[in-house]
Amino acid sequence: MYDWSQITEDGHRFENFIASHLMKASQLWTDSGEADIDLHFIRDRMGREVDFLILKNRKPWLLVEVKLAETNIDTNLKYFSERLNIPGIQVVNRRNYIKEHGNIIVVSADRWLTTLP
Repeated sequence: MYDWSQITEDGHRFENFIASHLMKASQLWTDSGEADIDLHFIRDRMGREVDFLILKNRKPWLLVEVKLAETNIDTNLKYFSERLNIPGIQVVNRRNYIKEHGNIIVVSADRWLTTLP
């Protein structure tokens, strides 16, 4: 949904809030000629899924999983990060939080969104 504020369930509203920012950043990067950026989600036949897979020039570049409060790394994010050999970010609705776990970073939305255009 483009208007995330209309969603009543907290987790879905937060995920759509992050999606809106990712769509805006993807369009800006593409329009400015920095790269051809596409935003998708990923799910396999076993039902494992991650909220967002960002393609850069049609190749997997970054995974983003959105969690309302969970700071333990999502097992699906870890699986796809290892399988695709790309970094993952787990964005949480917590203030001023960041923790690195190898190729995956768990970071609060307030910190991570400042890195997006």
